[in-house]
Amino acid sequence: MAQDREVRKVGSAGTQNDGTAAYAVFIRGVTQIHVTLASVSQPDEAWSSWLANSAAFPQASLPWPSDLANGFYQCDEAAPPHCDLLVQLRAGPHLELRGGKTSSRADLDALCAGLAAAF
Repeated sequence: MAQDREVRKVGSAGTQNDGTAAYAVFIRGVTQIHVTLASVSQPDEAWSSWLANSAAFPQASLPWPSDLANGFYQCDEAAPPHCDLLVQLRAGPHLELRGGKTSSRADLDALCAGLAAAF
């Protein structure tokens, strides 16, 4: 997200109808990142499956140790690319940061680092 503008959270956190996920939108300039937080149980086989499936994507450098969290980018072919970031923590929290073609990897990394303090 551009360094010259303040990040602001738009509205209060909401939840899905069944209460299994919370979401919020963060905006800086023209960048809007929709964040969803859900809890996904990660027994050993689920964690192994996540790691195997995420290996096909560019891996993110996360603010957590690699044995506790894994994340990857989904980017388009634009120059520069617009990206989303999906993160799974071994303990169960699952984060999706989706920029709707407004966010770069750097934008996502910066927001993820800020959100990490909540975990």
